Amino acid sequence: MIQNCKLAHSCSQHESPTLHFCSVSLRTHTSATVFIITVEKKENIERAIKRFKTKCDSTRLIKQMRAKPHFCKPSVRRRTAKLKAIYRQRFLQQQAAS
Repeated sequence: MIQNCKLAHSCSQHESPTLHFCSVSLRTHTSATVFIITVEKKENIERAIKRFKTKCDSTRLIKQMRAKPHFCKPSVRRRTAKLKAIYRQRFLQQQAAS
């Protein structure tokens, strides 16, 4: 899901090491979202990981990737939703009858 493309490399522009986290879309392999997190000299790595997680949560990247592991046609989506509703309705009727 999320791949670390470079973990702590020294950049010539920055004095402090920089963490690059690259997440690649599984279905297209072309679109990528890159989060750049700069770690200060005396900063704890746990804090940097926490900042990375907050960035992921705020952009809802993980939720999108879990929701779309592959392309699903709209007709298939509607059909599965309808089948789920039928199953749920039958289940609730059986619960009410018992």
